[in-house]
Amino acid sequence: MRQFQMMYKKKHGLSAWLKKIREFCAENRIPDSSVVFRIFLDIADETLLPLVLLEIRGMFPDALYAGSTSAGNIVYGSLVDSHIAISCTVYEDPGTQVRIIRLPMSFETQKESVMNLRDVLRDNPWVKAVEIMMTMGGVDMDALCQDLSELPENIMIYGGCAHAAETKWIDLSRTFVFSSDGEAVRQYAVFILLGGPELHISARYLIGWRQIGGSIPITDAEGRYIHTLGNVPAGEVYKRKLQIPEGRHYFALVNVFPLGFRTNGTPYLRIVTGIQEDGGIRLSSFIRKDTKRCAFTFGNTADIMHKLQENLAVVQEFSPQVIQMFSCAARLLFWGRGEVSRETMPFETIAHTSGFYTAGEFLRSGKDVLLHNVTNVIVAQREGEPSGSGPEARVLHEELSLQMLISECLVNFIESQTEEAERWENS
Repeated sequence: MRQFQMMYKKKHGLSAWLKKIREFCAENRIPDSSVVFRIFLDIADETLLPLVLLEIRGMFPDALYAGSTSAGNIVYGSLVDSHIAISCTVYEDPGTQVRIIRLPMSFETQKESVMNLRDVLRDNPWVKAVEIMMTMGGVDMDALCQDLSELPENIMIYGGCAHAAETKWIDLSRTFVFSSDGEAVRQYAVFILLGGPELHISARYLIGWRQIGGSIPITDAEGRYIHTLGNVPAGEVYKRKLQIPEGRHYFALVNVFPLGFRTNGTPYLRIVTGIQEDGGIRLSSFIRKDTKRCAFTFGNTADIMHKLQENLAVVQEFSPQVIQMFSCAARLLFWGRGEVSRETMPFETIAHTSGFYTAGEFLRSGKDVLLHNVTNVIVAQREGEPSGSGPEARVLHEELSLQMLISECLVNFIESQTEEAERWENS
């Protein structure tokens, strides 16, 4: 398996890049059907696509491609300023198979589309993983995740939802996806089916936000709305606990303090996007109907870097040849454009790393397919057995800033106070 990446800026640069890939495939006798392009645009403008796709089709008429609008593009492990980023994965093992299908995705069509996907998987038992790129508008995400969870449990499911850098993330109506199975469309999903005896895929998630305080019972909730927490209007609880001031810093602050939930032991986060007139809170996405409790969480860079090191060790042991990332736009906002690559660039020391910043991240944990927020889903691929001789993963061990250390001390203090209060309550 080999990956090539580029930031598209001029037609000439794309032609030269494609020629290098063409030469590699010719030298290694690799057919176009084993070549997969992934294309991400951080601006919702379909007019940018035709020239790019024309060049790709001209050089690789039978290659596969898929893409999405994004909140930002990752090339060689770093956020880049190019509006279009392209990665090309060349599967070298002749037994590896890839297929791309495009299905409508809306309230009216989503169930039938998952049923169609199930039929395709039944007829193609070689499939090991399904990668998803889809738009979120007009979709019942809770029902969708439940339906996806009914797909064969041995199939890995992961992916991301379309975003666009120039749109507010809560207004995603202009986002789109596209593929070699069809042109740019809204209210659709693109599914990349991957498999083969020598293809190995490992997926995991990086959060790094830590619970602060005890959990709170959810006493009235529906979909993406929580009406009451502990029988008190949820907006009142949220305001009283955090006292986040209204104004231009509001959204940046709520990214630091999302609510945390669990499904069958797997944690997931939701950002509070607003307080309703009835006193309830609106979340960035749905919570599972069986969720009974939630907790406030806090993001600080020290925690994230600790979790990053843990994830790097596991990914390195897998010995990937290619790494993909589906990282939440909230993480981009949390870090800022100048710093966000600190949590993605270290993976480039293991294998070529590409991806995009999303409006939501899919990952299967056990049987359940969850939609995550404020999360980085990391997907590692390789063909064949682990090499066991890759470069050592590196994190820049910069001295922690005073502010980071203060945040770490504050969270430790809150945790110890919570534990003491619980001991006193139970004594």
